[in-house]
Order: sequence, then C-alpha cells, then structure tokens
Amino acid sequence: MMKKVALVTSVILLAIVSIACKQNKPEPVVEKYYTHFYRAEFDEIQNYVTEEHRSYYALLKQFSAEAKGEEKPEVKITDIKCEIQSDTVAMCTCLVKVGEESMEQAVQLKKVKKAWLVNQGKEGGGLFSQPEEEEESDVEETEDDIASEE
Repeated sequence: MMKKVALVTSVILLAIVSIACKQNKPEPVVEKYYTHFYRAEFDEIQNYVTEEHRSYYALLKQFSAEAKGEEKPEVKITDIKCEIQSDTVAMCTCLVKVGEESMEQAVQLKKVKKAWLVNQGKEGGGLFSQPEEEEESDVEETEDDIASEE
C-alpha cells in the first residue's frame, strides 16, 4: 500500500514539475502571443504581455471591434527560436503562417515574477516601435547659411 502511495505521489510531483518547467520557457509564450494577436483575440493576449504594454492591446481591441463577426483566420506558429540574453531578457524569432501568408517575426520577452511576458512596445522594439529618425544638425545649416552670406 505504501509503495502505491509513494508511486502516485511521485507521478503527481513529476507532472507538476514538468508543467512548471514548460511555463518557465519563452517559446510557449511566443506561440500563444502570436496566435492570439493574428486572431485579434486581444483580451486573451493580455495574459502574455507586460503590464506597461497592455494599453496598446486594449486600443487594438477597440479598433478591431468592427471585425467581430468575421471568421478567425487559421494561425500556425513554427520554428520558434529563443536566445536568452540575461536572466530577464530573451529575444525570439518564429515563422507565422496566417492563412496562406507566411512571415518571420521577432519579439522581445521580459521575465517578470518568474514568468516570461512579451515586451513588445517602443522600448522593446518590434510591433509598436517607431524607427529612430536621424536628427538634422541645425548648427551645420546655420554655419552654411553664414558662410553663404559672407
């Protein structure tokens, strides 16, 4: 009887440990994030993004409200590769197939309270980032103007 209890307890502990390890990797988060994103499931996506970027998805939800009656596209995420850059930052790439269209995507993840979350915003690069524009030097233009006046 004791051997059966020990065996059942061991199996339960092994299942808990394996589930906990799977949730502590960035790859499942990337898959769920892009699946929900391309299916316009912005309520569900809130579970996979950092707190500071949730407002972006709330805004996208408002814009996509008109598409509520549309059929959700088939989304398949493959070839997920993550490079953990530090204890709290990972960069991941994957291949996203939406319907018949395929595209490669890159995303930054941040570890918050032992959970990987997508840090996709201006600071994290990617979807919502704006390309940095080179600043023009007013000083050079002023010097040129002065030289042409002389």
